[in-house]
Amino acid sequence: MSALRAALAAVPSGFDAPTADRAAVDAAAGPGAATYGELAEAAFLKLLRWLAPGPDDALYDLGSGTGLLVWLAALTTRVGRAVGIELSAFRHAAALAIRARLRRELGLGAIAAVELRNEDLRTTALGDATIVFAASTCFPDPLLAALARRLGGGAAPRLRTLISTRPLPQPWDRALPARGTLHVPATWAPRVRLYVHAGPRPR
Repeated sequence: MSALRAALAAVPSGFDAPTADRAAVDAAAGPGAATYGELAEAAFLKLLRWLAPGPDDALYDLGSGTGLLVWLAALTTRVGRAVGIELSAFRHAAALAIRARLRRELGLGAIAAVELRNEDLRTTALGDATIVFAASTCFPDPLLAALARRLGGGAAPRLRTLISTRPLPQPWDRALPARGTLHVPATWAPRVRLYVHAGPRPR
């Protein structure tokens, strides 16, 4: 974990995205989409212990920023794949810089499960995703609806768990059955509610 913390400290954070980059994200995904926040490291570790991803799991972080969740998943669990999807070119570049530092410090094997994509969550491939996390607090309503529609409509047929920091809009809140809530700390609030959903019901 010390190597990860050093790598995170050595590169720009997601909060450092310049105005032009934020404007590009907002233009592509809607006003407010560029707003940044992360769960605390301790919160992600708690979530990963609860999820207990294994070799058959593919964990996707939609709006992954600099990749904290995917790095922690790769370094502390047996997850098969940990995929970060980030629309911001600046934040994606920071995640790539972290990957380069971790590869030098820990070797490729430690982070082999990680894949980073500079892509839009509305169009990125999700076919193998079994776990999806979305820090969706500041997602514009149409973006959250598009995400729920994709996951509820079969874009991730292997999905078993979705975690969102905002409630899902109707009717997708019913298509993806609620499993309960968790409370964890985040950078924007000391106690954030996570909405936990199962994968879509069989048709």
